[in-house]
Amino acid sequence: MIQPRKHLIDPLIASKSQYRQNGNEVTGPGVSSKRATYETGMKGNQEVIAALNAGLTIELTAINQYFICAKMCKDWGLNKLASHFYAESIEEMKHAEEVIDRILYLDGIPEIARYDKILVGDNPKQQIQDSHTLESRGVATYNEGVRLCLERGDSGSRDLMERMVVESENSIDWAETQLDLINRVSLERYLAQQIGESVEK
Repeated sequence: MIQPRKHLIDPLIASKSQYRQNGNEVTGPGVSSKRATYETGMKGNQEVIAALNAGLTIELTAINQYFICAKMCKDWGLNKLASHFYAESIEEMKHAEEVIDRILYLDGIPEIARYDKILVGDNPKQQIQDSHTLESRGVATYNEGVRLCLERGDSGSRDLMERMVVESENSIDWAETQLDLINRVSLERYLAQQIGESVEK
């Protein structure tokens, strides 16, 4: 068996370690005056990355929750409500993509296998209430992240989370409006209005 030529490998490893200057400009063989390629620390604050991953958990949970609600409502013949939940599922997928991109930009690892409990209501009213619960948790999670970003000086992550707060608040407003309608006109009349044609393709 051919033994590795350590006298060639070790100097290369050593030269790379010399370039790890935590983001400071360094010079060396083959290295420009720009920031060294090899760095010891992550670009982003670990607490901010954790906050983004907490938001990602909400988004991944919402994708699945809204998707199953859409399928159940369609099966019940409530096509308008099904279309709404389907659109919400797609929107949450886009949100998840934005959060993942931000985590990767900060040199973090997206926690894509982590979910909250997926609430599957056995009737339309319960599904709307579950939507309200999920989005309220999202607002609380992202607001905490915004506070952390302000403390750590991460404007990019703060802007992203602030947008997510607004999106969740819009969903909360929708859910509250539907629940109010149900209380005012009765569940039966409300559901009769949700039978229209589906826009899902």
